[in-house]
This record gives sequence, structure tokens and C-alpha cells, in this order.
Amino acid sequence: MLDVHPPHTPTHTWRDFFIHIATIVIGLLIAVGLEQSVEALHRHHERTHLRASLRQELQQLAYDSASVSADSDEHSAWLKQIQDAIDVSMQTGRPISAFPPPPPGKADDRENPFYRAAKSSGRLDLLDEEEIADFGEIDNLVEQSTINSQAIRSNYAELVIAERKLQHPLGPTSTTAPSAPSTSDLALLQDRVMRLQMAINADRSNSGFLLGAALAILRGERDLKHIEAAERHSPAH
Repeated sequence: MLDVHPPHTPTHTWRDFFIHIATIVIGLLIAVGLEQSVEALHRHHERTHLRASLRQELQQLAYDSASVSADSDEHSAWLKQIQDAIDVSMQTGRPISAFPPPPPGKADDRENPFYRAAKSSGRLDLLDEEEIADFGEIDNLVEQSTINSQAIRSNYAELVIAERKLQHPLGPTSTTAPSAPSTSDLALLQDRVMRLQMAINADRSNSGFLLGAALAILRGERDLKHIEAAERHSPAH
């Protein structure tokens, strides 16, 4: 802020008085203008940095979402092997001696920490209304992917429990060969397979929506309706 000092000699005429007032006003205007210019430059820098961070985040979301498709195929093939073993046991009455090993873990949860940090700190007002709506749509899809991932983990744990019950009905330390599973045990295992497959399918579908939306925004799309259309026509679908 600029300091405006009054003259050391007293004013004797109206002309001197008005010159003094004008000097003060001009000084204040210059100071306010400089302060607003600095603030504008600071906001411009913050906006540029936020947009770059969100773009980098979108690129990571697109990569992670695309990888879900391949992971889902591997897990679906693994579940089909288990289902085939269940079918054989149902038809022959023979025990299921071993289950195929699961493929490597699924893709990490999709996350958008830059967006959520900006939202919690109130920095989203640096963006225009279209951008806020677009990234809000991305956040909704990320939130759904978190729900889907939790469902996958929960159903996978239930499947493992059902598998162990069939393979070690007397406990994991028992050396007794497994007997033919009951119809109810096989039905329970089949239910766990189906539930896990449904969770994987839901995650894959939502990841396709997320991939389509992320790619559209990265291409420069800002219209929310067009982004929603890109979700439905995602390359992952």
C-alpha cells in the first residue's frame, strides 16, 4: 500500500485544497489498482496450477479405468474355472480337490485427491461453472468406483470362506481328504461366485463410464451433456 503524505505547508486556496484531495485520491487508486493486479496474478497462477493438477489426475484416472477391463476379464475367467469345478462336482458327486489360484490383484481404487482437496479448501471457485460441474461428475463416478471396489473385496472374502469350508471341512490343519460337498455347500459357493462376478461387472461398467468422461474432458470437452454421452460410448464398453 502506498503512503500518501500531506504537504508540509498549509493550503491557502481552494485550488491548493482540491489539488491536495486529488493527490490523495489518485494515490489511493494507484494503490488499490496495484493490489488488485497482484491478487489477479496470484489467482491466475493458482487457477493454472489447479487445472494442471486436475488434468494430471484425469490422466491417471483414465489409465486406471482402462486397466480395469483387462483385470475384470482375468477375474471373470478365474471365476468361470471355479464355476466349472462346481458343475462337475454337482454332476459327479466328487469333491472339489483344488481351486485355481486367483489372478493378481485388481487395479488400485480410482482416486481424485487433487479435486477433493480443492473442494474441501474452497479452491474450486477458481474454476468456471462448467468445469466445476464436469469435475463434479468425475467425482461421482470415482465415489461409485470406491463403493464397487469395497463390494468386490467383501464378496471375494466371502468366496474364500466358502472355498475353505469345502476344501477343509474339519479345519485348515486337518489331513483328512475332503468328502463330497453337500448340495447346500455347493449352492453357497455358487452364490458367492455369482455375487463376486456381479460386483466385478458393476465395477467394470462404472470404470468404462469414468474412462469415457475423463477422455472427453482431456480432449477439451466442457458441455456436461456431451461428457455424459461420452461415458456411454466409452472405448471400454
